[in-house]
Amino acid sequence: NDNLVNNCNSSEIKAVMVHEMGHYVMNHIYKTLVMIGIFIFLGFFLVNWLFHKALQYWGAAWKIKDLSDIGGLPLLILLFTFLVFFSTPITNNITRTMEIESDYFGLNIAREPDGFASVSMKLSAYRKINPGYWEEIIFFDHPSGKTRVLTAMKWKAENLEIP
Repeated sequence: NDNLVNNCNSSEIKAVMVHEMGHYVMNHIYKTLVMIGIFIFLGFFLVNWLFHKALQYWGAAWKIKDLSDIGGLPLLILLFTFLVFFSTPITNNITRTMEIESDYFGLNIAREPDGFASVSMKLSAYRKINPGYWEEIIFFDHPSGKTRVLTAMKWKAENLEIP
């Protein structure tokens, strides 16, 4: 918030604050907690299943008897690492969708598309503003700056009368 107050004008601050309120109004915190719970449950289920499948094939050679054997810890770490790696695009997509919802909420309530676009450009100081399509889909948990600016300008063209 100190960066927001020190580096942004009033329309940018309004756009950001209303965007953040959108997360609260649309219950994104609770939705995220439920989704994290589901991912954790499914993750442990999948890792357990894969661990036991690996033991069927290589358990004797590795001298690992079951899940409680400390010798299986590297395999568990490897399986969890792969799980997190391959689920990242899914979790990023879920988060990015909630961010887009809050972007629209902020635009509709604050009615500050120029402020929203401007503050989105300021984020390019630490985040790539114009990633490739697949780069954004796989690695970005928020819409890119380009996507946010285009969203704000499209919203402005559709909702505000320009004298």
